[in-house]
Amino acid sequence: MTDSTPTPSENSQQPAPAAGGTPPATSVAATPPEKPAEPAKAPEPIKAEAPPPQPTPPPADVVPDAYELKAPEGQQFDAALLTSLAPTFKELGLTNAKAQKLADAFIKVQQTNHAKAMARDLERTMADPDIGQMNWGRTVGEVNRALAAFTNPEDRKWIEGRGDGNRLEYVRLFARIGRAMAEDRPARGGPTTAEKPTTARKLYGGGDLVGAEKQ
Repeated sequence: MTDSTPTPSENSQQPAPAAGGTPPATSVAATPPEKPAEPAKAPEPIKAEAPPPQPTPPPADVVPDAYELKAPEGQQFDAALLTSLAPTFKELGLTNAKAQKLADAFIKVQQTNHAKAMARDLERTMADPDIGQMNWGRTVGEVNRALAAFTNPEDRKWIEGRGDGNRLEYVRLFARIGRAMAEDRPARGGPTTAEKPTTARKLYGGGDLVGAEKQ
């Protein structure tokens, strides 16, 4: 006889999960956490432009290749003159400080001589018999009149800086100009050339009956 009993592998069914059991696990992709927003950066402060570098004077105990000398306030050194004197300064072994001391002494002597020259010129001008002495007050007025008409403050400052303001030739020239300007102006309230009325004209009017009155 043939055994018709089915084997366990045939027509077998998976048992159903019991009620209330745990469902099979499923794989779900995890969502990454959101990053916190970065704080806004503060604007960078505006940097002021650095001033241009100033020339550094050479050390006090070193003979420099080029000298940096300071002139008195309101004046300036002649650059070409300094350039021509630099080789001599170097030959003498002068430091920048010693060259500055020499320049200061030269300027002081020059200013003293300038003042003495102007005083000498003024004395000579005031002794002139035409424009000086008793005529000095008139001369000053004539010179100022000409200067006001033909110069400006810059011109007068330049003349004074050169030391020519007291020179006899300068004062005489501008005094003549100022005198000529005064002579060109018509006199105000002066006598006229009209004929002076006679006594007869004053009394009777019209023509003179007794002739012109002797002046």
